[in-house]
Amino acid sequence: MRKDYLPAQIAQQRPYMRLKVTAFSDRTVIFTERRSIRWLLILYSLFILYGSFIPFHFTTNLEFIGPEISRFFVLPYRNGIKNFSTLDVVSNVLLFVPFGFLLLGARLSVRSSLAPFLAVLLAWTYGLLFGFSIEIGQLFSPGRTASILDALCNAIGALGGGVLGYVVFKSARAKVGQRLLELILEQPSWVLLALAMVVPVAASFYPFHLTLDVSTAWGNLKRTEWIPFLGGFHRFWVDLVVEKLVVFAIIGHLAYSSIFHESDAVRSRSKIWLLTILFGLSLEGGKLLFVGRVPNVEDFVLNSAGGWLGVFIVPRIATIRIVKERPALILVAALVVLIAYSELTPFDWVESSQEIHARMAKIEWLPMGAYYRADPQSALFDLGKKCFLICPLGFLIAGFDCRVPSAKRRRVALVIGVVLGWLSRCLVYYRGSEP
Repeated sequence: MRKDYLPAQIAQQRPYMRLKVTAFSDRTVIFTERRSIRWLLILYSLFILYGSFIPFHFTTNLEFIGPEISRFFVLPYRNGIKNFSTLDVVSNVLLFVPFGFLLLGARLSVRSSLAPFLAVLLAWTYGLLFGFSIEIGQLFSPGRTASILDALCNAIGALGGGVLGYVVFKSARAKVGQRLLELILEQPSWVLLALAMVVPVAASFYPFHLTLDVSTAWGNLKRTEWIPFLGGFHRFWVDLVVEKLVVFAIIGHLAYSSIFHESDAVRSRSKIWLLTILFGLSLEGGKLLFVGRVPNVEDFVLNSAGGWLGVFIVPRIATIRIVKERPALILVAALVVLIAYSELTPFDWVESSQEIHARMAKIEWLPMGAYYRADPQSALFDLGKKCFLICPLGFLIAGFDCRVPSAKRRRVALVIGVVLGWLSRCLVYYRGSEP
């Protein structure tokens, strides 16, 4: 953070970005409050258990359990043949990284004297025991495949999360943790900018089939659409506006809020817009290295236009009186509209009562049951998209009015999230979504 451009100046010049920041030394280090982290650890552990045993079919039939036990100890390689899925190994490792991170956060404080080796060993041990218990339970669950390799991968993920947790939570009194917290408190736009940039990256490269094959890159280059808007839009135009124009307007404005310098306004805005253009160009150029992804100049034009709106227009809109007076309310309303659009597009509604009754009979009442039957990569991508949309809404609601107790605001955010989640599974009048 520049010393000549403090948060107080940011608040004075851009009231809609006003932050109530106190001195670091006078503020409780929120992410080391072990009570809150313990609750997160409990909830995440329940999430792991839920995902590991869904749809909760169990049996004690020895004819089923016997072969499962023999497969439980199958070696990763036998006679040079691979007996595991790389995607399954990676997912098991990543699944337990937050577990190890939260475990260390729940056990450590800035005054803890636990040695680094013992802390990391603790995370690895708990991860191994938890993963092994899950795999033992899956021996009795038809449709689930138990493997000791999965338990070892869980332990490795918990180990990595433990290392990360020790660095973050134990260094809170050192420079790394202090500067990280100062960044979050004083310039949250940097964090939001990083999260916002994930959205176009995921949309541009999904399903992430990276290749270094020259023939694939050359084929993608030959199929590139160089003339924008030739014969109309290549997709539903509202989808393009939301996914390209709006997203890059958000990115452009967050970049503007993070690095704008009032002393050289015109040049500063131009440089920020140029950065958004280069980011959009890198996304289209990166598509050459992904199977099934073709660069499109139309997307680049819309991305650049969105960046221009975010840098030059949105700051002017933010100076309007009603926006300055009720910024949180307007952001919540805009986010609700965005969530509704994401769930309902392309607005293909059911018209007959017979089809409505048929869809009502297909409602999936078991939470995340549809993800269990779906392709893992598609399920993970859809779940991540929902988290990116819902989490900012909860953040805005929780910080909506400082006069309301924080516990009440969190409960309201939780209730709204649950209601939105259930409503999204009950869209019986809409063909574009499975209820």
